[in-house]
Amino acid sequence: MPKPLLAAVLPLWCALLALAAGASSSPAHAASFDCARARSPAERLICADPEISTLDERLAAAYRAAFAAVPWKQRLRSAQVEWLRTTRNHTAGDGAAAMAAAYRARITVLEAETKRATDPALTAVSETQIGQSCVPLPPHPDQEQASGPRACEVREAGPLGTLEGRRLHYALYSYPDPEAPETEMLAYVATVVFIETAPGRFATSYVDGPENIGCGTPRLLRTGRGPLLHIPCSQHGTGLINAESVLAWGEGGQWRPLDIESWTRELARRLPRGYGAWKGIYPDYETLTAETPLWRSNDGNCCPTGGRAEIRLGWEGDRLVLRDLRVHLGEREVPR
Repeated sequence: MPKPLLAAVLPLWCALLALAAGASSSPAHAASFDCARARSPAERLICADPEISTLDERLAAAYRAAFAAVPWKQRLRSAQVEWLRTTRNHTAGDGAAAMAAAYRARITVLEAETKRATDPALTAVSETQIGQSCVPLPPHPDQEQASGPRACEVREAGPLGTLEGRRLHYALYSYPDPEAPETEMLAYVATVVFIETAPGRFATSYVDGPENIGCGTPRLLRTGRGPLLHIPCSQHGTGLINAESVLAWGEGGQWRPLDIESWTRELARRLPRGYGAWKGIYPDYETLTAETPLWRSNDGNCCPTGGRAEIRLGWEGDRLVLRDLRVHLGEREVPR
C-alpha cells in the first residue's frame, strides 16, 4: 500500500480496533480510545466534549454487540471504517451538535443490525428456501445505490457437508447491475453459508461478497488444523488476483477469517532478483502447497519466461506461512 494512503487509513483501523476490542479508558476521559493520543480534529472534539465522549463509548459497545451477532462481519467492518473516515471525521468541522447527531444515528444503525441478526428470516430458514429465494441481507457498503437495493436471485445453492453434527448449506446470490442487468461480470455476488440449528431449519452463519470480485462454490475442508471454510474468489481483470477467503470455525459458533496473504511478501523477498509472481497464486489448503509461473522483468503480462516456483506452506496460529521454496529457472532448480 502506498505510504500516503497507509498514513490516511491506519488511524481509522486503529480506531476501529479500539471499538471492536473495547479499549479501556483512563479516568480523565470516557472515550473508547486514549485521549492522550488524540491527533485529528474529530478525536480532539470527542475528548473535549463529555457528551460526545459518552456517545463514543456507546458506539463502541454497539459495534461490539453487532459484530458478535451478525454473520456479515466483513461488510459490517467495512461500513464502520467508512463511517469513521467520512461521516464522523467530516462532522468534526460542523461542531459538537452535528457530531453528536451523527453518533446517535450510527448507534441506531448498529443496534438495528444486531436486531436484524436475530430475525427469523435469517435464523429459521428451510432447506427449500435456501435454494429458491434470497434471504434479506443488508446491502454491502459498496453496493448501495440511491435507487434502492438491487433485485436478487439465487445463482447457485447446495449442501456443504456437516460441522459438529450439523448440516451446512450455501447459496450464491446475484444482484444484477440495474444499468446492465444482462452483463454477468457487473453483477454483485454474495456468498451465504447456512448452518442447521434445528431439524430442517438453518441460520445464516457467514455472508460476504466484495465488489468487483468473482466468487465460486465454497468448500468445507477437513484439514490438520480443523475444519476450514474456503471461499474461492478472484478479482476481475487480467491479473487473476487471488481474493479468496479461508475461515476457521471458532468458539461461540463463529467463522474466523485467517491470514492467507502475508506469506506472499516473504515469497517476493526470497525469489531471485529480477523474477516475480505477477498473477494470483491459489494454494491448495488441504496439501498446503502452491505453484506459480515466474515472470522476468522484461516479460509481457501474458507470457512468463522465468520458470516456476514450487511452494510449501504451513500454519502458525491463524497465519499461513512460507515453509519451503523451490525455484526452477529453466532447467535449473534453485533451492531458496
